[in-house]
Amino acid sequence: METPNAGRRARATIRRPQPVLAAGILALAALITSGCASPAAPAPSTDPAPPPETSTPTAEPDSRPGAQPASRYDLSCDELVPTQAVSDMFDVPLEPVDPLVTAASAGIAVPRMTSILSIGGLACEWSNGEPYNSQYGGNPAYAGVLVTVVPEQDTGWSSRAASAGLPADATSCGPDFCTIRRVGASGAWIEIFGSAGPGTILPAGATAFADAALAAVDAAGPPAPAPAIESSIPADCDALVPLATVESITGTAGLVAVTTGGGWSEWAEARAIAGDLGCRWMPTDVEEIVVAADWVRGGLWAFERIQDAGALVPAASEISVPGADRALLRCDAAYGTCGVDLLVGPDWIQVTAPEEAWAVDVAEEIAAGLAG
Repeated sequence: METPNAGRRARATIRRPQPVLAAGILALAALITSGCASPAAPAPSTDPAPPPETSTPTAEPDSRPGAQPASRYDLSCDELVPTQAVSDMFDVPLEPVDPLVTAASAGIAVPRMTSILSIGGLACEWSNGEPYNSQYGGNPAYAGVLVTVVPEQDTGWSSRAASAGLPADATSCGPDFCTIRRVGASGAWIEIFGSAGPGTILPAGATAFADAALAAVDAAGPPAPAPAIESSIPADCDALVPLATVESITGTAGLVAVTTGGGWSEWAEARAIAGDLGCRWMPTDVEEIVVAADWVRGGLWAFERIQDAGALVPAASEISVPGADRALLRCDAAYGTCGVDLLVGPDWIQVTAPEEAWAVDVAEEIAAGLAG
């Protein structure tokens, strides 16, 4: 669909966030054999038969452009926290879920834990299948726990983390919400967030959950070398799209481009490590975002994973943006935001604005710059 460069565009079809439903199919098969031996047949040998030759396939890191980088920890989510520890933390049943899908199902915003996975960290979640993304506030129907692990870089933690005294052990748990932070022996930043939803968080179980995660990370030893990330996204906001261009598109003078604000967290640290801090164009005198650009360097894998799970919320429509391999438009009437997801080479860039025309026009400028 060709999209004009000027004028307010018609709103895209809106679909409200729907619960992410976990489904499973159990199959049981039995093979029954019988036979008769000849009376003249020799007695069977009692010597043990040699074991069959088997080989265990080894998962190789996907080296394709835009593929998910390999984890720096040799740990699966089940190995990070045992199922029993999850059960002991809540009085309602939870199942393993994809944290990217949980977050994306709540709205347009790029899930914050995506950059944690991009730098080789871990993000594991167990929930009742309801959507939840802290960027949109709470969801009283959501019961779940998310544990993220950010490996310390060779150069140490960022100055923002250091100035905030992070990471440092901390616990704040109640029957409704629980936040626990632990620092691993190899410097890993472990963050745990639990929400009881319709259930209750059990304090002793929460402590055991955190202890299990810390023990697993420590037992895994020092993380593997950091993965290389292929990307064409520039480090400077003005190189991504000139400030004057944003002002012209939005008809707003006196804008400034900023990359960070507010406090600090493990996901903010991961975004800083990955170079995924994004850009916000704002007036100097009002705390209001006119246009924003977020991205995941080499994040094609994350977008495709979310789309394959049917978790692009609201529903997306393909639009034509020169220079982009794909471009999808989503508008959310509930939050008054439109977003354009750009896929350019291995990168995922998302442009959001309160006006559909602004989001599309800025996205076109970014795509043209990356293609040029």
